[in-house]
Amino acid sequence: MKEFELFSTVDLTEDKNTQAVVVCITAFGRLVQKLFPAAPYPTLGVKMLEKTERVFTEEQITKGRAAVSVLNLGSSAHGKMACEDVLEGKKALGSILDGPSSGAGALPTAGAGGV
Repeated sequence: MKEFELFSTVDLTEDKNTQAVVVCITAFGRLVQKLFPAAPYPTLGVKMLEKTERVFTEEQITKGRAAVSVLNLGSSAHGKMACEDVLEGKKALGSILDGPSSGAGALPTAGAGGV
């Protein structure tokens, strides 16, 4: 457990800081879930996260660099129309992020002149 999750006995016995006691008990419950994952008793607190290593291929990295950022979709007229289409269910977000289509409403991609 982290030091900031611990409480002192005064917090508990003299009711000085009830929130610190609750934080500590919840942190302890989270730690118990990690140490004894198959234990047959109820759990307390959220499950402790485990690190997940992600490995991408060069093709995936290149495609990600060329994609239009979701954050930038609203910064142009085409982006605003695309966002509206996604919100209204006319298009899937993935089709917008894959790049421009041959239609007139195609979104510009990075490096395609002024975007």
